[in-house]
Amino acid sequence: MSSASTRDDYDDFEDDDRPPPFRPHPYTVEGYLLGMDDFASGAVAATGWRRTAAVVVAWAVLIPLGLGILVGIGRLLQLLLWR
Repeated sequence: MSSASTRDDYDDFEDDDRPPPFRPHPYTVEGYLLGMDDFASGAVAATGWRRTAAVVVAWAVLIPLGLGILVGIGRLLQLLLWR
């Protein structure tokens, strides 16, 4: 049996030759959305206090956003209906 390696010996390592997947810059819309996806995936996989912290952060962002949308709709209706 010879010790010469063949291409078949290295087939398992083909993934190491590939460049890492492209990730857009975090300051673009696509990069921001991928960052939010990473955060959501991490929150789903987390347990204990880390999951609780992720849920608190998510609600801390969503509650003011929702209130701002409701205030905006209210002001728009006020402008349109009570002119």
